[in-house]
Amino acid sequence: MARDTLGQTTEAVGEAYQPRYNDDMTDIQRALARVRERIAEAALRAGRDPSSVTLVAVSKTFPADAVMEAVAAGQFDFGENRVEEALPKMAAVGRLTEYTSQNSDDRTQNTEYRAQTTEERRQGAEFTGRAAQYPIPNTEYPIRNTPYATHDTQSQIPNPKSKIRWHLIGHLQSRKARDAAGQFHLIHSVDSVRLAETLSRRLTAQSPDAGQDVLLECNVSGEASKSGFDLAGWEHDRAKLQRFLADVAHIQSLAHLRVFGLMTMAPIVEQADQARPFFASLRALRDVVREQTGLAWPHLSMGMSDDFEAAIAEGSTLVRIGRAIFGARQN
Repeated sequence: MARDTLGQTTEAVGEAYQPRYNDDMTDIQRALARVRERIAEAALRAGRDPSSVTLVAVSKTFPADAVMEAVAAGQFDFGENRVEEALPKMAAVGRLTEYTSQNSDDRTQNTEYRAQTTEERRQGAEFTGRAAQYPIPNTEYPIRNTPYATHDTQSQIPNPKSKIRWHLIGHLQSRKARDAAGQFHLIHSVDSVRLAETLSRRLTAQSPDAGQDVLLECNVSGEASKSGFDLAGWEHDRAKLQRFLADVAHIQSLAHLRVFGLMTMAPIVEQADQARPFFASLRALRDVVREQTGLAWPHLSMGMSDDFEAAIAEGSTLVRIGRAIFGARQN
């Protein structure tokens, strides 16, 4: 496993990743395995370690049960678009994982108890000289001192509640900031100084120790339909770049917010490679910010179901994939 700069364990795709398909896998789990395989292949083609790319499975509009199918296959990063949908789902998944973990613990204790009882009975039979009359085969209750022992795939999650990381990837309105602040592992969509200030105030009101990791959303395509700091053509517009650097300095000074990089959405294109210039623009912007400010931002959140391989080729560290895993969006 690799450890990212957010201080969390990243479930690495891994250079040696080999998807294992079997008849017991659900459609979601099969699709997830294929996406992981494609991530690893794209990273290797770009000369990158696949473990440097984190898959965020976008579960928006899909129920908690669908999330649990992915969790059972080892997926722990999930993306949601809307706070009002995300928070109830997060609570539901938390209850399911707690229930699953408790059942797993109960099953483990039961097998330990049965094994202990079997051993006591065997020893008692030997002591009384009745072992031959009342044989108790050691294989009657095989010892399985692990929560992974049963065939129930959900029970194979070791303390899953502590591993699941929720990402807010959709547009966040300032009026929703109070509900979102401190609830997500990472908010990808801080798209204005005003929103950053609102999040900071909400976190300050919550607790002196409150904190929120964020990315700054940048509109490098110039599309009016997209949110983000206006950075279309920044390479040739010094004033635009300087305004963004000033905004970055201000956001960096806010209490309780920790900025870890940039996010963008590419335009819809016919061929994935047509999105590469936009991904390259964001990567170059991140590099300029590093040079100008000394901020060692590690993350670039870019790439979705139709273009994530092109994004990986341009340096993406977080790919947001929904349809390729869960299927067409449920309305």
